[in-house]
Amino acid sequence: MRQHIASAAEKLFHEQGFDAVTVTDVARVAEVGEQTVYNYFITKEGLVFDEADDFADRFAAMVDGRPQGESFIAALRRETHTFLDRLAAWPANPYRHGSMPYLVATSPTVRRGWLSLLESYSRLIADRLLVASEQKLSAVAASMLGWSFVAIFHTIVDAIGEAMRAETAINELIPKLRPQVDAAIDILEHGLGAAPGPSGDPQ
Repeated sequence: MRQHIASAAEKLFHEQGFDAVTVTDVARVAEVGEQTVYNYFITKEGLVFDEADDFADRFAAMVDGRPQGESFIAALRRETHTFLDRLAAWPANPYRHGSMPYLVATSPTVRRGWLSLLESYSRLIADRLLVASEQKLSAVAASMLGWSFVAIFHTIVDAIGEAMRAETAINELIPKLRPQVDAAIDILEHGLGAAPGPSGDPQ
């Protein structure tokens, strides 16, 4: 039922735009009562972020669910590759302009909701890192790492949304995006000294 309602909302957002659609409209198209929609989604923005809990679980697993001996950065790289692979395997979506990446790129309301979610994810990661490091990380370091981790995914979602806006095929974007994301994680792992200087060599 949750997926059915989210799919009805995606179709409406694609056809009419996020701001023009009401929860009543979604309930009508999904052929359910308005209260049923609210039983699954507290706000209209929640209809866009129907995978918010999955994101939170993935971020928590990067810290708490790592195989023994795997570093935090290695876990981040692994989850990022998994996310990119998932995006690359997306089937053609006739309602792509109603999808989360497109709406994040085009709707100020949805973007504010996304940024609020990112803040909550960064705090989740920071809290988990503090516990996992047995307080060896400072609160400031944990907070900075939390933001750095979510920034990788934020950048990917932004790139996908902009590609959708420009009518660029996602399967053409992912191969170009993957090495850039890996390079960014390299810098996070090794510090700014790993960033290329003007000559292209590490500084």
